[in-house]
Amino acid sequence: MQTMYSLLAMPAWFTENAKWFAIGAAVLIVILALVAGFSMGWGPLTWAGACALFIVLELYFHDKNPILKIGAVEKLAPGVRDLVSTLSIAVVCIIASLAVFGIISMIVGPRKDSDDDDEEDEESDEKTHVVFKRRGGKRIFAASPVLSVIVTIVNVGVLALAAASLALVIFSLTPLKTGALKSIFENALVADNWKYIHSYAFDFLIIGVLAAFAHAGFKRGMLRGGLLMTIAFIAAIIVSFWLPFSKFSGEGAAFAFIGKGSDYFGDLIAKALPEEVSAVLGKITCGLVSCVVLCIAVALVGLILRLFVSGVKRFFVFRLVDGVLSMVVMLAVGAFFCALVMALLYILGHFEVFDSSQLFGENASLSKGIFAAFDEYLKPWLEKLSESIPKG
Repeated sequence: MQTMYSLLAMPAWFTENAKWFAIGAAVLIVILALVAGFSMGWGPLTWAGACALFIVLELYFHDKNPILKIGAVEKLAPGVRDLVSTLSIAVVCIIASLAVFGIISMIVGPRKDSDDDDEEDEESDEKTHVVFKRRGGKRIFAASPVLSVIVTIVNVGVLALAAASLALVIFSLTPLKTGALKSIFENALVADNWKYIHSYAFDFLIIGVLAAFAHAGFKRGMLRGGLLMTIAFIAAIIVSFWLPFSKFSGEGAAFAFIGKGSDYFGDLIAKALPEEVSAVLGKITCGLVSCVVLCIAVALVGLILRLFVSGVKRFFVFRLVDGVLSMVVMLAVGAFFCALVMALLYILGHFEVFDSSQLFGENASLSKGIFAAFDEYLKPWLEKLSESIPKG
């Protein structure tokens, strides 16, 4: 760590002129946005829109959230109840942003102008020139690269600002704050906005991860993108190896045939290995056979679904329902991923390895709420683990 401090302390001219380097970085972002916007088109402002909406709703509607009136939520601990309110607001903001920019894309999305008299010239220039049209075919304007550049600048700008804010929050917990990076933290722009940087850096990061998972899920779809089949294969593998060891494979149970298969393979293996080992290996072998059978069955179902999807994927209602279902699943996956990362930070703080609670300001409702939930449900387990670890 000391080596990193030394390296960062060496270029004093860099930290002393951070403002000009920030301006240079902004200019570079604009130039890159010009290139990307003209060449690749525009994407949604999901993250920026969700974060902006989240600030408004969280500030004014946190205590008025209808979800707080649900009986099961009312029985939760105060900190956990606050997290449920904040997280539901974040999810609503993400879905609203996806819906708004999805509708905008449908109305004024890039479309080929098939009514143009000069079709051959348009086909040759199809990759670089896009005409915006309403659903009825009427032109809105033909300067789509301008919108592409604007949206790309906002997207890249938000990403750069979020990355810089997150880096400042992390460095604020190190000697760099009063050492090599002192001039940056004392800069008027940073100092005046530190309250907001400290409060929203991690909250916006979490919202960004959730938005990315949701957008990817909606775009790919449960059936169109193969997400359902991926889940089915994973479930088949887990269930195949879990059943032989579960009570459901016992005599008279629903999957007794799995237990009989485990005994059969165990008896075969017992001819060469001790009984204690052969019993376990018999269950594993039965699980392996079951896994192969289930995966083949899933593959056959997947083939049928693929034929079905190829026939109905052109219908808007199917694509919408398929995308929404996928979005819900991917939101859950994103939330699980964020929970794992935050749990790791909480554990580091609990065992006094790193005080991760200092990463969040007092107004960081989402991050603070997650830690409040961990105080309620994870902390008791960690305390038991601490008591079981020998001292000295």
